[in-house]
Amino acid sequence: MVKYQAVAYSIWNLILGLSILIWQGKSYAEGSPSARSEILFTFAIALFHFIYSIWFWKGREIFSFIKQSLAPRTFVLFFYILCSFLFYQSRNQLELSDDFKWFFLVYLLLHSGEEIANIVFIFFSKRKIDPPDWKSFLHTNFEYKNRFVFAIYMILMGIWILSASDGFLRFFRLPVTVFPGLHSSGFLFGPIHIIGLHFLLLSYYNLIAVFYQIEPLIEAGMRGGSFTCVFLLILVILGILSPMILLIPLVDLISVVLLFGKKLIRR
Repeated sequence: MVKYQAVAYSIWNLILGLSILIWQGKSYAEGSPSARSEILFTFAIALFHFIYSIWFWKGREIFSFIKQSLAPRTFVLFFYILCSFLFYQSRNQLELSDDFKWFFLVYLLLHSGEEIANIVFIFFSKRKIDPPDWKSFLHTNFEYKNRFVFAIYMILMGIWILSASDGFLRFFRLPVTVFPGLHSSGFLFGPIHIIGLHFLLLSYYNLIAVFYQIEPLIEAGMRGGSFTCVFLLILVILGILSPMILLIPLVDLISVVLLFGKKLIRR
């Protein structure tokens, strides 16, 4: 049953990512510059859902991965619920279109509901898993150590976005956000902060793959990295994003190239 739950979750993420692109893609073409900045960040959220679709499809039969994903997904769920509550309370104070307000609230609530159903299902599963052998990591091959370094990079990126989103946006020449994040007068999280959270979540998935030495998930990471590079490159070519944005997946691209080169050498 856990396998079918993982397959359903993979399909859910695929559908959710496509729905975001379709709904917000139309709004981006018709919206004002201020509205476009927030919509742009939702495209990145869609990208993460596509990546999760790959990960859970590749890991659908790997119970250790599914079980270990429970804790970080629970944290993400609470963050989404907090975002929903704060956004609903402050929605009339934000200079955003009604369409975007409804979209963002519906997205947060829908994904929260899906996560609740999945987390409850996994939590009550009777299957047990062994703890990872931390010492064995020192003796793993290049692929696993490579993904470990990438996971650390993603953790740093996620912390940067969540703690200083304005500095992150300025560095990569991205538009400003109307959501202040952590602020002296309070806090209000928006799409850019959800992106930071997903950086942390995906880094955790990479660490699971490394410490449990799960080959299919290492492959999922490579495919997800390749998809990210192509996705962002298309947005740069279309003039939607600055070429500076390509620095974000550069580490992943280097990682994928090195892994691919190692495999060619072995052959």
